[in-house]
Amino acid sequence: MTKEPQETKETTLPEMKRRKRKVPATEHSMLNISYQSLLELYLKECRRKGLVEETITGYKYASAYFLDFTGYELMCSDITQDLINEYYLYLQQYHKASTTNSYVFKISPIVKYGIDKGYIREDIEFTHCKEQKEIKNIFTPEELSILLKRPIENDFCEIRAWTIINLFLATGIRAKELRFLKIKDVNFKNSYIILNVVWYKKS
Repeated sequence: MTKEPQETKETTLPEMKRRKRKVPATEHSMLNISYQSLLELYLKECRRKGLVEETITGYKYASAYFLDFTGYELMCSDITQDLINEYYLYLQQYHKASTTNSYVFKISPIVKYGIDKGYIREDIEFTHCKEQKEIKNIFTPEELSILLKRPIENDFCEIRAWTIINLFLATGIRAKELRFLKIKDVNFKNSYIILNVVWYKKS
């Protein structure tokens, strides 16, 4: 007698569940990239958040100035509190406190981003340089009367300069706002002007 072949049951392996591997902060912090690579990552984040191009340009310019001091091969692992303090002292040799603060605080978001992502391993504090008040020379009443005196001759350049000076004095508008001013923006009847320049707050 021949035995009929028995049906074999296929055995199925249990489904394997893939677990997402969490990278410890200590392991992530071992990654070492250059400051220029960190800058590119941060600028991508800025564009994703919709920051205006003027703000991004400011970060680029301040970073270039910073790298002129440190060297363009600067790595994130070399960014320390001592380095930032040295940069403060370097800037103070050539610039006023307001300019020093501007240069340093425009790289601070990039550095803080690097700390948050684990590329920079040391917590860094940014301080504000105190500005020394300077007594500015101002025009005397006699000089102001000469400066604001209407030109006698109908010379275009003189009348234009006189108009600009009086407009600045009367309104306090900025130079950029003046450059964008059109005749239609001036309401002579009700004595007001319309400014068409939008100023964005820089982060």
